[in-house]
Amino acid sequence: LRSLETLGHYDDTIARGLAVLRRLNFDIPTAPSPPLIMQTMLETGSIASHYRNVNNSSLPQVIHPKQTNILKIIDSVAVACYLSTSSYLPLMACVTLIYSLEQGIFHCEESASAFAIFGYFKVFLEGDLAEGKRWGDLTIAILENSGGHSVARARIYLYGCLYFWYIP
Repeated sequence: LRSLETLGHYDDTIARGLAVLRRLNFDIPTAPSPPLIMQTMLETGSIASHYRNVNNSSLPQVIHPKQTNILKIIDSVAVACYLSTSSYLPLMACVTLIYSLEQGIFHCEESASAFAIFGYFKVFLEGDLAEGKRWGDLTIAILENSGGHSVARARIYLYGCLYFWYIP
């Protein structure tokens, strides 16, 4: 998928990535609509609220290779969605966020990217600047705890899409 994404074959990346994720039992709709996206955002926010008191330092620092590969698939689809302005982007952020929370994966860039994208959509779909900033702050915490292994993607989402609203 990363090869397709790198070559600019965004529609193929999205189609193949969604097919793989569905085979891995991720619940991703076949046709995202604005009401479905809003419903998914609300459900994701509700699920995430159960994890508000999680201590980031107590979470596992080691990620199983299967988890890493799943996050890389989701991340490739998310990048292709972003670059092709696909309506699957907020759904990919929700899928990654829920997967990261359920698996306790907070020390990798793909999780950080999802937190930043989710914050972006909190601002632009719901108009909630405070909640967007909270998700941006969580993204920074993840990047700081990643041991310096983050690459540019999470930072691009964070500073290019979300934090320009907060940093003068």
